[in-house]
Amino acid sequence: MTIRVLLADDNEIARRGLTWIMDSSPDVEVCGEAVDGEEAVARAGESSSRMWSFSTSVCRGSTGSSPSDTC
Repeated sequence: MTIRVLLADDNEIARRGLTWIMDSSPDVEVCGEAVDGEEAVARAGESSSRMWSFSTSVCRGSTGSSPSDTC
């Protein structure tokens, strides 16, 4: 079973590094990336991810229905 992950981090280098690490595992697929909480929520609705990975800075400052509600 492949674990599909949505990554959200405002740091592009961190996103690329995590994507590279996760994609090197045969059981993990990065199915989306986002730069902030609002984009992450939008992409989560579009993807079939089973797991989300957020930077805490992504959660800060978000409003409404966003990962900040759970961070």
